[in-house]
Amino acid sequence: MKKLLFALPLLAIACAPLAGEEDVGTSEASLSNKTFEGTCTPGQKICAYFAPTDMPIHAVIGAMKRAQRSIRIATYNINIPQIAAVLHERMNAGVKVEMMEDYAHAVEDEPDPNSVWSKIGPHANLVKYKLSVLRGGTPQMHDKILVVDDERVFFGSANWTFTGLVGNFENVMSIRDAGIVAKYQAELDELRDLAKLTCESFATNPADCGKGTEKYPPELHRLMIEGAFAAAPSGPIDASKPGCNVLTNDRYGLLLPGNQPRIADQATFEGCFVDAALGARYWTFVMKAAAIEKYADGTNVSADPPTLDANGYVKFNHRDQQTGPIRAYFSGEDDVEWMMVRELRALQSGTPTDAFAYVSTNFVTNSRLTKELVKLKELGVRTRVFFDRGRFYDPMFTSQFYQLAPKLGFTKGLGANKLSVTQAGNTWNIVSLPEREDEESLAQNVVTVFDNDLSGKYGANHNKFAILGMRNADGTYRVKLLNGSANWSGAATDTNDENLVVIEDQHAAAIYLREMISELYVYRYAQNEESAGLKGDMDFVAERVPCYRAMMGQPNASCADSTGTPWTPDVSAALVMAVKHVPVALDYSRRVWAWVPDFPAASEGGDPGRAFELFSYGTFEGKWVTSIPWTPGAEVRWKFFSAPANVDPNRDGLGAQGIEWEYGGIHNDRRATLGTRPLLTIRSSNLVWGQP
Repeated sequence: MKKLLFALPLLAIACAPLAGEEDVGTSEASLSNKTFEGTCTPGQKICAYFAPTDMPIHAVIGAMKRAQRSIRIATYNINIPQIAAVLHERMNAGVKVEMMEDYAHAVEDEPDPNSVWSKIGPHANLVKYKLSVLRGGTPQMHDKILVVDDERVFFGSANWTFTGLVGNFENVMSIRDAGIVAKYQAELDELRDLAKLTCESFATNPADCGKGTEKYPPELHRLMIEGAFAAAPSGPIDASKPGCNVLTNDRYGLLLPGNQPRIADQATFEGCFVDAALGARYWTFVMKAAAIEKYADGTNVSADPPTLDANGYVKFNHRDQQTGPIRAYFSGEDDVEWMMVRELRALQSGTPTDAFAYVSTNFVTNSRLTKELVKLKELGVRTRVFFDRGRFYDPMFTSQFYQLAPKLGFTKGLGANKLSVTQAGNTWNIVSLPEREDEESLAQNVVTVFDNDLSGKYGANHNKFAILGMRNADGTYRVKLLNGSANWSGAATDTNDENLVVIEDQHAAAIYLREMISELYVYRYAQNEESAGLKGDMDFVAERVPCYRAMMGQPNASCADSTGTPWTPDVSAALVMAVKHVPVALDYSRRVWAWVPDFPAASEGGDPGRAFELFSYGTFEGKWVTSIPWTPGAEVRWKFFSAPANVDPNRDGLGAQGIEWEYGGIHNDRRATLGTRPLLTIRSSNLVWGQP
């Protein structure tokens, strides 16, 4: 059988690569992943990749493969072995790699066979640091940032894991804008410089600094893992002295947001330590750490630092000076909570009933943000919120149920059993009622419980984005997109290392609106295309955001770029699926594919058909996940097979040695029909290998 080579199909959700860029996915010479290039604003300034629809694993690995000069990574977790292989290949080609990971994960991941942290290094072109956060609340370095060649930054909700880039509902955003890239570079510099300072100040062997092998004394290791020192006699702090107990309470931490000293008086600080010399050493470290930090607008944090009020709560004093259509903020120095509150409050002006707030998030535990959402609903703002299923049932994430349950209301969506969420003492009882949710009752509930089981019980809606729309005084409609790594929690907005962008761009907002409507279609409206609620959401947005109509493939959308050229993005629907009982090991010695024989050829006279790769991980409960883009309303035919790791059927053909079909011959196909709109469709997340 002759080899099958495919370029980008016209119906794909995609933007073409820039001149000189070669698209590469997870196999070396493959063109098989061009479909998963995401959706971009005009000029590719902003691109979005949504999991599972766009399989962002391809975009992230592809961007790394294209690096010519430098790759900088700061991420909470990273466990995809292919990334280690790509980074080694680029380092061997002379590309400088800087890799930074959350301290707890870098320490815990070392025995993990999939850990990129343990697989990468040492190498002459590698700098590697464990990132600690020394602020209160056992905080995390929760960023998911990749900067390639100083030209393009990737960030969003997704960790660099199979869960984040395949199985969860997530997003990865990339921006090509010199100013925004510079802000992310400056943040990475601060993270690196603090890690370097920590290592040089305290590592048991300073020669390990930059190699990722640094180890720390027990008292500092405890601080970095648990958020507090231990009190004497087991720890270094005399907690009996006035004010010193904050250093032994993980609510407070060693540093304030902006990495300023919590105890600002040197004598008091040093006196908290049983060993005076150790206290002096930590004071020197704290002063140097405080000098590193800058606000996103470039102001030194030490020149206008956060302070503590009379009750010991942090007060942010600095007011951001950024302007322009894209603004970047970083926790814990930039008061990310206020930036989010400010944008939500803006919807209260004008005519609130003409405004909307669509929020796709993992959970909501921040009381100020919850109060703003409640206020929006009370004023008549069209409000939709997602709350992940796993977090919904976890007692650790119910702190705002006293507002969410009675004032916004929870639902599992059209046709699902109604929910009763009531408080009993310090706990919340969640009961599934026999009555079913209909259109009328559904409309009364703002918060939809997001029930993703593509990758088993750990499958989640892990997004942290919001699209906000309101009418200006001149009658024009204004749309903003909030996105980044920050959950809607107190820790994320105040103490973690996180990032947030506020983007005022009709095209970017439209891209995320279509994703939001897709999620509503599946998880709120039960994939019922005749749902009145679905039609209401779509009509409300379409009347106000012309670029959303363009994203839905509607003619005469009146959406143009800055030059006046109409924006006509390529659109398609997508079939998202998961199959279990696959007889393939998770070591990726063999790869799993879905063969789609009718997938259109890229050019006239070309051979139709294409293979789409599936991915899995140890937490997926044996499920393998993929997505197939297709024409809305079409019937998709496919069949699963596995192949050796070095075989790419789109490059090598279906006659390649070692291919094994799940059952029968190539033409014994599975079938599913997509919805008629360019949204994602999930017909089954529990397909069984070998059982059509």
